Amino acid sequence: MNGAVQDLVIVGRDAPAWLAACVMQSALGPSGLRVSVVELPGAIGPSDAYTTLPALEALHTRLRIDESRLMAATRGTFTLGKHFHDTTGVAPAFFHAYGSTGARIAHIEFLPNWIRARHHGLPVAFEDFCLTAAAAKRGRMLLPDAEIERDGFTDYGYHLPAIPYAAWLRQLALRRGVAVYATRNLDVLMKADTAGIAGLAIDGGARITGDFFIDATGERALLLAGKLGVLRDSWRDSFPADRVLVAHAPPVAALPAYADVRAGESGWLAVHPNQACTHVLHAYCSDIPNHDEMATAQCLAQGVLHGI
Repeated sequence: MNGAVQDLVIVGRDAPAWLAACVMQSALGPSGLRVSVVELPGAIGPSDAYTTLPALEALHTRLRIDESRLMAATRGTFTLGKHFHDTTGVAPAFFHAYGSTGARIAHIEFLPNWIRARHHGLPVAFEDFCLTAAAAKRGRMLLPDAEIERDGFTDYGYHLPAIPYAAWLRQLALRRGVAVYATRNLDVLMKADTAGIAGLAIDGGARITGDFFIDATGERALLLAGKLGVLRDSWRDSFPADRVLVAHAPPVAALPAYADVRAGESGWLAVHPNQACTHVLHAYCSDIPNHDEMATAQCLAQGVLHGI
């Protein structure tokens, strides 16, 4: 590639493709960069949700996204952290909060002071010194402001239903000038003299060319692994869970401001509530005998909520 990039092409689907398009358009569109998305068929369903860390809220702010409109349109919710349970009983439950815990004592960080106090018999959990965790457990929403941050840092993430969030980002990108080419089939055209991509052939015989291509096709990596031959490392030995079931149930009456995660010998199960429904995700190892997948998903959706 010679010279400056003028035409950027993003290949992908759903929120990853449209979030990438919004970011690139916001950052480089004012300089004259043309951003296009070659949109593949969606791969998400009504049981899928995007459960995010606080970094996404900061990105939304940079993109000038109106958070109130986003939450109303998607029926998502805020989350202050995750409550973890060990169903085997080996380890105690703990709350991972999106905020700081404790304060320095005599110029020493809080954690070593807390550990020393535990050795002397302090019966108070580490998370009980965190404002964010305390708010989440009591069903309160704690928004960052100057007064609160005098006592500790706090932040929040989201539980966003996947389909409406992806659709919302798509409309945002189109309003801001991103071009879209929807296709069901895709053929990557390589340059004759180099290993680079020359363009993309899509439905109807159209050819999309660009100076730079971004692969947002997820685990299939159609550009990187498919045509460019980029090798991928397997982490299978480090992460035994290789299968995921998703389901959804009606929203809970008292909506908690956190996710509930339960880990066991065969995998882990997460419950992500929002205004629209309650998303349930079960990750497990295929080497361990498992019941029929559909029956398992239905059981999770109907039964797991009683423990929240």
